[in-house]
Amino acid sequence: MGAHEIPDEYRNHRKKYIDILIKEMIPAVAEEKLAVFCDVFCEKDVFTVEESERILLTAKAHGLIPKLHADELHYTGG
Repeated sequence: MGAHEIPDEYRNHRKKYIDILIKEMIPAVAEEKLAVFCDVFCEKDVFTVEESERILLTAKAHGLIPKLHADELHYTGG
């Protein structure tokens, strides 16, 4: 559930957190078979459409099934 919220310590460093998700967390989760899905929350003040797409494409490339929660609270185009 790393892509459901940006931790407080990364609020001002979103790109850094997304890079950690993409380069470290997703590959490790997939390699260890800790999950089947990669779930992203595409919403205002969480992940943008572009960030969500980047995360989900990475997850798919690592064999995880993409899941998207979008526009539940605000319309973002997700």
